Amino acid sequence: MEKASLPSETAASFGGFVLAHAAMIASTLSGGELICPFAVVKKGDRRQVFDFEADTQAEAVERGKASLVHLKDQVEAWAFAREGLWSGPDLPSKIDVLVVSSWAPGMDEPLVLLQAFSPAQTGNFRLLGQLEITQDGQGVVSESMRCLISAAQAGIADSNVPWSSWLVHDA
Repeated sequence: MEKASLPSETAASFGGFVLAHAAMIASTLSGGELICPFAVVKKGDRRQVFDFEADTQAEAVERGKASLVHLKDQVEAWAFAREGLWSGPDLPSKIDVLVVSSWAPGMDEPLVLLQAFSPAQTGNFRLLGQLEITQDGQGVVSESMRCLISAAQAGIADSNVPWSSWLVHDA
């Protein structure tokens, strides 16, 4: 991954890289399985993965989010991936999403990357529509969005997963 200049661009690039790996995992699941929430941290040229297994998905997600508090002073980037459901005013029902919270030093709060998908157990894993990025629960301002989407796409490209073969733009 190339070095981004702003902390939010670093977080978007690293988040894209981790999002691609979450998609790879999701593409292989079957029968109602969910991604085991996981974090990836970067320090120098080294990356480390932490899985957050728990009795419930909610408990695993809370453990993963809490890992940022413990690790943020020790790492150059942190990204936490999980599966979720997303609802919105334009959606008739909740849809499956891959969710990655991504942070780099200099940021107060992580970015959140959201990618809608059709699970593998439906017969054909697909990524649906455009990648969304939010921060502090708000959509990122449009001028910044282009840079962050571009950084996230660079991270996805660095992952060597078949992202474009899964993508359906008109969903």
